[in-house]
Amino acid sequence: MQASSISVIRNERSEASIFAVGIGVFVAIAIFFRVVGLSLIQSDVRDYLVWSHEWWHVQDPFHLPVYPILIWLARGITLGLIPEGMVMQLVSLLGWCASVYFVAKTLEFLRIKGRHWAVALYALFPFVGVSYAAWPISDSIAHAALAGSVYFLYRRSWWALTATLAVSLLIHKALWPFALGIAIVGVWRHGYPLIHFVLSGVPLVIYWLIGVANGEQLSWMVHSNLHKEIASHSSLPVFDGVFGTLASGGARGLIKGGLLLSMLIASVVLGVIHLKRRHAEMIVLILPIFALLVILNQWEAWAPFRFGKILAIPAVMALQPGRLFSSLDRRPWAYWTFIVVLGISQLVFAFYMDRFFAARNA
Repeated sequence: MQASSISVIRNERSEASIFAVGIGVFVAIAIFFRVVGLSLIQSDVRDYLVWSHEWWHVQDPFHLPVYPILIWLARGITLGLIPEGMVMQLVSLLGWCASVYFVAKTLEFLRIKGRHWAVALYALFPFVGVSYAAWPISDSIAHAALAGSVYFLYRRSWWALTATLAVSLLIHKALWPFALGIAIVGVWRHGYPLIHFVLSGVPLVIYWLIGVANGEQLSWMVHSNLHKEIASHSSLPVFDGVFGTLASGGARGLIKGGLLLSMLIASVVLGVIHLKRRHAEMIVLILPIFALLVILNQWEAWAPFRFGKILAIPAVMALQPGRLFSSLDRRPWAYWTFIVVLGISQLVFAFYMDRFFAARNA
């Protein structure tokens, strides 16, 4: 059998194992939440659930309507026989599966060596890879739209890209810079038709106009975010989320701040590498993460880490032609150690979430 065929089989088996491990960890976390009595219906999860019962009304300036619509659809499909929290978890799990699939197919299409390492890193990204599917906010759906956009860009599937970009703009505001960058690079480097570029933004504009027609101010979609998420909580005008968190002290501040600092360093290093290589497609995945680290305050600083899993694609691209992965693949224990460590990190974060909400609700 040729080496290329062996590599394909290895990648397919590895990717199948990633799905199995990820779903297994998801189930373990979901069971853990139930055993310890952690209610899913609180914080942002509750906001999305409440909105899903009247998704046709604009009622939340912080969030966007696609996820509530999906919850509403899933609840109808399951005939209301499944508890609503579990319905949300199932929707999020499907989003996680879709995002992992799109990342794997993108790297397969680009014939990237060592792609199974990147897919593993993406799927089980430290602490947040699958835990935010078991804690069902909109992240998994957002990741699916972002990963799908990257895939359709490379495949030059213009109608699919247009639809995915349009949907992504109505899932999570963190996707806005990603979507704009992908669309611009599509037009500039891949021949993405300008009319499609325009069409991708039409649903967002309509949604904004509906809010204005209902009496909201012109800046209603971003006004609250500017005050709550960007206004600094320290003397630092920028990087408050990273260095302000570090300066807050305590184990939580040091660990969270350290993780954010590592994300900042990774985005800078990867950005420099891909700027030198003129990989515009990678720059538009890196730059939004860096920008979020610059502007978000301490309360919202975790967002760039949650969305930073997309950096798995620029990371594996930066390591091409992949001699490192050829060496690592001769040591199967290295890959499985990597998988196990990433999986354990999800469980650790689930435990932290239980402690965090227990303290907040005390």
